[in-house]
Amino acid sequence: MCRCILYAGGGCPKEAVLKAVDDSLERLGQQYVDIYYLHRLPEDHNVADFMEAMKVAVEQGKVRAVGLSEASPAKIREANEIFPVKYIQQEWSLLTRNLEEGVVPTCAELGITIVAYSPLARNLLTGVVTVQPTDFRASQPRYAALPPGASKELKALLKPFEACAGGLHSTTVSEVAKWHHSM
Repeated sequence: MCRCILYAGGGCPKEAVLKAVDDSLERLGQQYVDIYYLHRLPEDHNVADFMEAMKVAVEQGKVRAVGLSEASPAKIREANEIFPVKYIQQEWSLLTRNLEEGVVPTCAELGITIVAYSPLARNLLTGVVTVQPTDFRASQPRYAALPPGASKELKALLKPFEACAGGLHSTTVSEVAKWHHSM
């Protein structure tokens, strides 16, 4: 696992980031990685050291493109001014659309690709989840708000999506995939 510890002083020291890149390449047995992501940088941390390190790693041919995960529009702009950000990884589904207000327009303006994760809303849109999960999802707000044995609530949440898909002679999962593809 590649890790860069966020120091209380405000970021990932450039040397630590470059060492993390080298360590990743060694573990993978590769000369380069296609995308190197910084995941969930807190808003109060400085992204400059990471992006300066990525500039060096790209120039050395060790990294082909830089990505950020769960970044705000301000952090995306700040990072992109230092070195081009190519990808933003963000949760995006029919139930999680808050990024459309700021992240999507920012990425469109800057020519950054959005990589959607959890397009099926952590499995909620599949219809498979019929009881409250006991894994990491139980701490997620959309699940934590559900009472134990919440199959009625989950089915009620899914019902409008199923009705829409059924009217198209399709499935919810297929329509979600089409929606994502159209974005």
